[in-house]
Amino acid sequence: MQDMFFEGKQFFGTPSTWQYIQEFLRPGKQITTHPTGEQQLHLVYAGFLNLLTPLPKIGNLLPASWTKQYNLGTPPSPFTIGRDPIPNVKLYGNPRADFVMVGGTPPPIAVGAYNQTLHQLTLPIGNDRQRLIDRLRQPKPSRN
Repeated sequence: MQDMFFEGKQFFGTPSTWQYIQEFLRPGKQITTHPTGEQQLHLVYAGFLNLLTPLPKIGNLLPASWTKQYNLGTPPSPFTIGRDPIPNVKLYGNPRADFVMVGGTPPPIAVGAYNQTLHQLTLPIGNDRQRLIDRLRQPKPSRN
């Protein structure tokens, strides 16, 4: 994260039209930034998989094609946000990913944080998971 300054005074949000004009006239002099050393969460993607297994596997009684799991893809939905930036990393099927159902009626939810620099998936548990979900539900994710 970084703090933004206009003429040396810190401001929050998007620069005004007038500030943009002044920055255009004197590039790099009016609007400046300074790193804070903090990180912020961004909800980049939220989606789901539609998987179908026609019949359960019972020994070798049924042909493999009848018991195979098929990915039907993700149809357009108001519950899908963004495009999956790391399609090779999945929470479903990951033994470390805990899926929870708040209240027992909504679809199961799992959450993970992916560090693009380290190419590492972190799967928070317990209170950390709930804190991460709460931060992502905020209109502007918090810095804590």
